Amino acid sequence: MRTTLRPVAAFAVGSALTLTGLVSAPVSADPSPSQSSAATWLAGELTNGLFHFVIDMDPDPDIEYDDYGLSIDAGFTQLSTGNTAVAGQTRDAVATHINDYITGEAFGDVGSTYAGPTAKALVYAQQSGGTPTSYGGVNLVTRLESVVSASGRLVDVSTFGDNANTIGQSFAARGLTAAGSTKAAAVSSFLLKQQCPAGYFRLALGDSHCADNAAPDTDVTAFAELNLQGQGQQPGVAAAVTKANAWLLATQAADGSFGGGGVTAAPNTNSTGLAAWALGESCHVAAANRAAAYVRGFQVPAGQTGPLSAEVGAIAYDAAAKTLGQSQGINDATSDQWRRATSQAAPGLTWDPNAAATVQVSAPKGFIKGGESAKVTITGAAVGERVCVTDSTGDVAILTGTGSPLTHLVDTTKKGADVTVSATTGPGSATDEIQVLGKARLKPRLAKSVSQGDKVVVKVKKLGAKEKVKIFVDGKLVAKGKATKKGIFVGRFVARFKVGTHQLKAVGQFKNRSGATTFRVVG
Repeated sequence: MRTTLRPVAAFAVGSALTLTGLVSAPVSADPSPSQSSAATWLAGELTNGLFHFVIDMDPDPDIEYDDYGLSIDAGFTQLSTGNTAVAGQTRDAVATHINDYITGEAFGDVGSTYAGPTAKALVYAQQSGGTPTSYGGVNLVTRLESVVSASGRLVDVSTFGDNANTIGQSFAARGLTAAGSTKAAAVSSFLLKQQCPAGYFRLALGDSHCADNAAPDTDVTAFAELNLQGQGQQPGVAAAVTKANAWLLATQAADGSFGGGGVTAAPNTNSTGLAAWALGESCHVAAANRAAAYVRGFQVPAGQTGPLSAEVGAIAYDAAAKTLGQSQGINDATSDQWRRATSQAAPGLTWDPNAAATVQVSAPKGFIKGGESAKVTITGAAVGERVCVTDSTGDVAILTGTGSPLTHLVDTTKKGADVTVSATTGPGSATDEIQVLGKARLKPRLAKSVSQGDKVVVKVKKLGAKEKVKIFVDGKLVAKGKATKKGIFVGRFVARFKVGTHQLKAVGQFKNRSGATTFRVVG
């Protein structure tokens, strides 16, 4: 759970300085049920679009505050499930308090601008249908540009010093790129410098390229990768994302979980959900599925009884939080962690493998000749929806939905191994199989000697199930049909040939699947 706070007076921060945010989810026509359940719980936790917290200071008066950054996280989750009404409510509520979020004016940090929150607010305004150039009366584009140094590095303007980090840098890269800012390229280039040799991104910004592998961090890596997705057509960005994915794949535990970094290094749903989301965006489907399944294991299920019975959909941060919640429920002391974990883990549940597939995949009917390409059809993908197509040969393709059927060519091997093709937009997977027949030397069997006018039985084995077969004698078709499900064909013909030796040839579905032998006709 990545949180960066500025060192200010106790409780004065509210949430204005919390930076943990999410990027927008891909277009998804049908979120998984577990993802929708999480979004529903989060919506019920919001008060007029914001997370409101109360700190019991007994005997002193309670301290109350709204957490704007965390509210935006929940807003991104609402967008990922298509709940634009709640997302819009959060957008408008944050806009009303924008200066309380991106500055410290409320607690004496006069003239301040906090780069990370400004970048995060910009991306949320862009994704939720707000007006970034007049968001709560603030032009977030120019305001963010004002805290970009000549090198492209974000720099906070604050009497408390500079606490800008890589998470905020990644939001700035995304937001300024979408806005067409002249500073976008420099900001993105500086972000790439934060990637370490092993593939992960460091949290603390450095002016030179990361040269060591100290302090690995899953959360920061996932944020950077997700925020860079829109620039994937650039070779440098594509290479960075590939390298980040390789590191994530290598660090995933056998149970599907991930730890974060530093104090959050132990396995947790927050880091695991973010990793699931990032891996899924790059169509590493199997790894994303395992991570999502791990997160779902910490979600309060429908039908829950006891202290958590009213918290269906909420996601516990880890095993300790789940155990505590089962005995005490969610209270003022623990609500922040439950809200934060659920907001940041929920988008990863897009990849819940238990969900029903939202697309269908259809392979060609019949056999494909080994070495040729087979055209598969994917239906059900909404306009702009990301579709991952994988197959048993190891190939991966990322398609974009158009609202109409999509076609995809799958290469087959000359050896003729069948290919299983899977397609998914996140929830579940649809599969079909391409039947492939490779080159083969058939061995037809029949009696070596037959009498003229007798019925002849020829047998051919090791065919494909239901494969078409033709039998020729001296080039003349004498029998045809299909093999059984076990790949055996039995053909019959009458030996109306002159006495002597004759050639019999068996030809399968394709001409490169054949074999010949000879037999004698006797009088």
